This record gives sequence, structure tokens and C-alpha cells, in this order.
Amino acid sequence: MKKRLFIGIPVSADDSIFELINRLKSTNAALSLVPVDNLHFTLKFLGDLGENKIAELEAKLELILKAEKKFEISLDGVGIFPDLQYLKVIWIGSKTKQLNLLMGKIHACLNDIRKEDYKEIPHLTIARVKSGKNKQELQEIVNEFKEKSFGRMVVDRIILYESVLTEKGSVYKIEKEFKWG
Repeated sequence: MKKRLFIGIPVSADDSIFELINRLKSTNAALSLVPVDNLHFTLKFLGDLGENKIAELEAKLELILKAEKKFEISLDGVGIFPDLQYLKVIWIGSKTKQLNLLMGKIHACLNDIRKEDYKEIPHLTIARVKSGKNKQELQEIVNEFKEKSFGRMVVDRIILYESVLTEKGSVYKIEKEFKWG
């Protein structure tokens, strides 16, 4: 049996994130907002992985994280994938060097499971855009929030999540939590 897996850092929404979410809602654009309980920084999407490979994956993650210490990250600015003209994903980023280094280590170690052909960008997905409805309003909000600070948080763990696709959207289950000092 296979599981759809990804590695992430859980995030608790604060007032500034709620402000962005409420502004996006106010546009009446065709959006799929990420439920607040599902907010996370994606470090690596692994896709469908056989259960027989999960123990090997967990061992690799343990090895990577052995030397890690907790660190603080800033949540900085709103970005989009792929670009402002063709909005598909609206996200909050982080320019924290330690987060980029951790993400790079994870990608390098797990490339045999899933190789990426793009540069990793630490991001916290807020919404997926389903159509071009009210696109200009969304573009204005992205521009308004592109330099906004959304606070700071401590990273002292990562989570291997299973993503179960349902008619109501993805449901995330914790497969394993990796904590460090």
C-alpha cells in the first residue's frame, strides 16, 4: 500500500495571517483556502511512497536532523506561484538562512525518492486559486502584502505528514514527528 507523503513544519496562525486570509476572502475570488489547522511550511513533497520505504525514509530524516538545533525563522512577505499574471498559489515566505539550509539538506538527501527540477522556495501556502475570477483584486492584495512581516516562530521539529485526498480537500495525518533541541 502507498501513502502520499510530504515533510513540513507546522505553523500557528496569528492575527497578521488572519488579516491576509480575511482580505483574500473579501475578494470573492474562486479560492481554496488552506484550513488554519493545516498551515505548514513545505520542506519536501515526496508523493506516493510504498509503506516498505517509510522506515528507510525515517532513518534518513533522523540522520539529517541529528545535528540540528532549534532556530527562529521570520515569516516575510506574500508570494505567488507561478507568477502574478497566472496566479495558482498564494503563499507567505521566509528568507531565514537556516530554513533554506535545512530544506537543502532534506532535498539533497531525499533526491533518490523524488528529484525536483526547480529551486526550493520555503513557503507557507495560504490559498490555491481556482480561476481568474477577481484576479485584479488578488493581484492588488499580493502587491500590498508582498513586503509585510508576519512575525517570527521557533522551529524545533519537522513532521512527516500523510496527505489523504478527499472530496472536501486534503486531510493531513502525522506519520512521524521529529523533534530536536
